[in-house]
Amino acid sequence: GFRPNRSAPDAMMLKLLTAECARMQKYTLGIIQHDMTAHFDRMLPERTAMIATKYGVSENLMTSIGKTIAGLRRNVETSLGISSGTYGQETGAPRLGGMVQGKADVPQLATQQSDIMLKTHKSLTYGVNIISPGLHRQIQHHSVAFADDTEGQVSSETTDNISISRIVGRLQHSGQTWSNIANICG
Repeated sequence: GFRPNRSAPDAMMLKLLTAECARMQKYTLGIIQHDMTAHFDRMLPERTAMIATKYGVSENLMTSIGKTIAGLRRNVETSLGISSGTYGQETGAPRLGGMVQGKADVPQLATQQSDIMLKTHKSLTYGVNIISPGLHRQIQHHSVAFADDTEGQVSSETTDNISISRIVGRLQHSGQTWSNIANICG
């Protein structure tokens, strides 16, 4: 999922272990799925450049990428095949956005953007905090992310007298917060 030292099985195991620990210890666990449709195509080049420079990417490189995208001609791909005609940014036309699916630089830039998004989400939402019976280990996280698919999770301790409607409210807050962050970043 273009994250260093992570793979799809890692994400699945974290989900499974969290669910099993919550079940065995009778924690209330809420899970919500977030899928960022056409993620790379929605990444705004200007915001991507701002984030990338925070990670030490050269401004000249980001300017070059922006100019490449601005002059890019794109085909349309459907289930019937790839078009022979192309489209691109036309002078005076509404601006086409996106970092463009399939460009080799996009996964690295998406990783940087995703890192910022996940840190922001963590700072604004409830998460999972499951403590072992021996009180010496715990599972703490807010999201399990793989590429552009993210799963938001919230929990309550067994000592909390928390209702299902309160967990659902936390999930709604998590989902709306993720949606807001995705709309800001593209």
